[in-house]
Formats: sequence, structure tokens, C-alpha cells
Amino acid sequence: MATLKAPESTGGYGPQIKDLAPKGTFLATIVDIVDRFGVERPKFEDPSVTEKVDLTIFVLGFKGKDGKHYLVKTRDMKISGHEKSKLYAFLQSLTGEPPKYGWDYCELIGTGAQITVAHQESKRTPGKMYATLGSIAPVMEEMKGKIQPLSAFAALLDPDKGVPAGVVESDDEDGGDEPF
Repeated sequence: MATLKAPESTGGYGPQIKDLAPKGTFLATIVDIVDRFGVERPKFEDPSVTEKVDLTIFVLGFKGKDGKHYLVKTRDMKISGHEKSKLYAFLQSLTGEPPKYGWDYCELIGTGAQITVAHQESKRTPGKMYATLGSIAPVMEEMKGKIQPLSAFAALLDPDKGVPAGVVESDDEDGGDEPF
């Protein structure tokens, strides 16, 4: 008998996240920023009309209380400097100040953030949970030295490549085993 199966989601673009990140507040590292240009999608005001937009997501990594490394992605954000845009608000929460026009926010890769991870059920696949960013804030000055290095997340970003090009291994005293 042939049965109709629900389509499997690929989880959008960026790295494919396999493990559900735990809920809670963590010190995270911005491990990637993925921009897509000229994406055709339905307009918010009128879904019957499509528009071409430029989108971005931020990928953050953190070490859970269980000692495992996890990734969590933001939702798509339109690349817009408008003060009411999601990206503008996100960058302002992340840095603690309004972003400057003309600034390359990809400079944030490798920097830290304090994040709160929440869980949300998929609308397309009932029962499937996703980790979402509940909030994001700058890292307190006294915690900046405890941010995990980019190399700690290399296997999660691309298991075949190991350490990404341009990433220098850390001289972390504990080898990256301690969450802080």
C-alpha cells in the first residue's frame, strides 16, 4: 500500500542541526552568518505576490551543561537597516547599541553572546521540537574570556572538514572541555 508521507524539512539553510539544543541561558559563540541574496518569497502584506529579498541567519554555538556542543540558528531576517527590521533589533540586542550603517556584521563571527534557548513545536511536523533563540544580549566583560573558540564547533558545522579555514586552534587551558 502506498501512503502519503509528510515532506521532511531540511531545516532551512546553513548547517543542518541534528541535536535539539537544551533550554536555558548560555554563553554562546557566533559560529557562522549565512547570507542569501535574491531569495524569492511571498510578500508579507499579500502572500499572492512574490518579492526578491536578501536574507541572513546567525548560527550560534554553546556548550550545554551535559558537556556537549550545540548549535542554534536564528530565524530568517531580511537584510535591512530599517530601525523596525528584525535584523536591526537583533544586532542592537546583540551589541547593546544601534548598528552603524555600512558596517559588515560578519565581523561578529567568533564573538560571544549571552543567549536564552527556548523550544518551539514545528507547525509543519506536529510533535517535532526546534530550539529557538528566546533572547540575545552582549557578554558581560568579566565573562568574555570564557567564550568557546570557533574550533570547538567545527565538527558540528561541517563534520567532513574539521576546523574551518582561517580558524586558529585555541590555547584553551582545559582543551575546551569546561563550559566556562
